Amino acid sequence: MNEEQSAVLKLAESGHNLFWTGQAGTGKTFTLCKIVSSLQINGRNVVITASTGKAASVLKDKIETTCTVTTIHRFSGILDGRYGNEELVNLMFGSEIYETQRSNIINTDTLIIDEISMISSKTFRQLEYIFLNIRQNDKLFGGIQMIVAGDLRQLPPVPNVEYYDDGSFFIAANFINSFHVVQLHTVQRQEEEDIIQAINEVAR
Repeated sequence: MNEEQSAVLKLAESGHNLFWTGQAGTGKTFTLCKIVSSLQINGRNVVITASTGKAASVLKDKIETTCTVTTIHRFSGILDGRYGNEELVNLMFGSEIYETQRSNIINTDTLIIDEISMISSKTFRQLEYIFLNIRQNDKLFGGIQMIVAGDLRQLPPVPNVEYYDDGSFFIAANFINSFHVVQLHTVQRQEEEDIIQAINEVAR
């Protein structure tokens, strides 16, 4: 691991909430694998999620782990955002349909969200609200360690006018200042440098 990746790993091992980002080829997936392995060795219940089913499927193929790998929407029960915060919490406490999601939230120590660029601030705030209330813990996200990764120059959140989601990036949530932020700069896959440079030019 290089110095930047090691800094991310150290923050994760110390229990901090963390957002790390970087362009293509900087080793985000490699770093994620190291984090998952280290946290599991230390006895933490780690769940890996992504913003879309496709991204979750890619993670399953890339990461050798016994962790659950799913979408953040399926893990948390927020679906497409149709339910308000209190309505969703009431459903989780009162409906057997949401028993799995309630158990997910209560039993998770560390939640990883990959491809975070597609998660809106509305969704991120809702996650914080339901985690806090389901776990009945006043700490941020109900005490779940949040580790999120992605490149904000990639696909943005999709606005959902029907459910009052303006599609603003997750970093617009007012508690994001409680996250440590690390940017990976060093491209690891030197043999793909020309391709990576082209991708990054398109992203600008």
